[in-house]
Amino acid sequence: MITKETLNRIYSFRESRDWSKFHTPKDLSVAISIESAELLQYFLWNNKNSDDIKSDFKILEGIHEEIADILIYLIYLAKELDLDMDTILCDKVEKNSDKYPVSKCKGSCKKYTEL
Repeated sequence: MITKETLNRIYSFRESRDWSKFHTPKDLSVAISIESAELLQYFLWNNKNSDDIKSDFKILEGIHEEIADILIYLIYLAKELDLDMDTILCDKVEKNSDKYPVSKCKGSCKKYTEL
């Protein structure tokens, strides 16, 4: 998980540049969407499996960068809305556990409404 030290480093980076004033929830959400689209570019017209991607340094480096951008913007958004990332994640896993009980979904990619 992301350590407090890493979070403080991320927040300090933003604060030292006085960028938090630009980071409204709307703009952070837009940035997350844009960075997610940039991540998708590495997979467009590409049927590589995980091992192929791991062995392609150029692709892996680009994916690394986009994942970092997405995570940083998500962290900023949670901070702007006073949301605790651990709580958000645990709450969602709990909800998903209810929606997708192992007895009904193991080995299946069906949506919970189809189980």
